[in-house]
Amino acid sequence: MAEYHEGQVEILEGDADASPAEQLAALVEFQFSARVTNREKMAVWFAFYGEASAMPIYQKICSRMDQLAATKLEHVLSELIREGGYRNLEPKTLATGYLALVDGLWLSLLVMPKSLTKRAAKAIAMDYLLQAFPQHRRLLSGE
Repeated sequence: MAEYHEGQVEILEGDADASPAEQLAALVEFQFSARVTNREKMAVWFAFYGEASAMPIYQKICSRMDQLAATKLEHVLSELIREGGYRNLEPKTLATGYLALVDGLWLSLLVMPKSLTKRAAKAIAMDYLLQAFPQHRRLLSGE
């Protein structure tokens, strides 16, 4: 958990010269990297989440880390919305949807590895962001 959290924080707070779109592109790259999508790590991670429902201390750890990550992501999304002049986009809703999508893609990578590749999962996550931020297609997708 600490390794993953530190990786997210480094991306979402790290490089002061990185634009919000560059930060999001780096986040997607990180979240679907071999470092994160390692099958053994994902299996432990989902087992830990399964135990969290019965263990209040696990719930506390998970919720604190998840909320911190969501808040940082919301900030980056807010900056991108402001920068692009997007209307009718809610950073909290976008962050919640994105994080839920990533969790679902990770679960699919773990339990259905023949049906979903890491490359396809990454493309799905990026498509979610591109649908919300079409003016930033070049920066988000690295085109």
